[in-house]
Amino acid sequence: MRYCSGFMLACVLFFSCAGWCQSNSDRESVRRIVLRYCQLDAEGALINPGESFEVRKYISDDVVIRKFPLMVIKGFSVEHLIVANDTATVVIDYEFFGQLNDNLTYKPIVDLREKAPGQPVTGDLQVEFKLRRTKAGASGWVISACGSGFHMTIDKAIAFLKKEQNSSSNPTSKFNAVESLSLLKASVKRQ
Repeated sequence: MRYCSGFMLACVLFFSCAGWCQSNSDRESVRRIVLRYCQLDAEGALINPGESFEVRKYISDDVVIRKFPLMVIKGFSVEHLIVANDTATVVIDYEFFGQLNDNLTYKPIVDLREKAPGQPVTGDLQVEFKLRRTKAGASGWVISACGSGFHMTIDKAIAFLKKEQNSSSNPTSKFNAVESLSLLKASVKRQ
């Protein structure tokens, strides 16, 4: 009887450890996928049709991401990560700097209580990502929902505005790109 109890205890410990290791592996896979998606997004891959295929492999085909407003960010980090069976939730904390609207007007973040009007301040923007386990896709997980549009680092937003300034055939968009580029650069200098 004593050997049987020892064997049963060993089995329980083994399967508990296997579940913990699987859970840890799942957490790391989910974390890696969301961070890679966010990195590609911040580098402008979603807004560039030639590079968007790289990002699309991390998200489900039925996910629609709106292009504008485009969030200008300084960086991002994982705030929360929960894996439960075949689903996961990740909250990304973006260091928000401003936004570009669809007419290419830039709006800096302004905190009127603490700063003078027109002075940019960074703020937190938390975005929740939902993932589901899948047989296909990157590492067996795919992003099934994300609550935000495109994000782009300050440098990439400046490059995007320069490109739009030089290539847009719409005079209003071209004018807005020039004005927004000037405002964004001035905001960066004040930081």
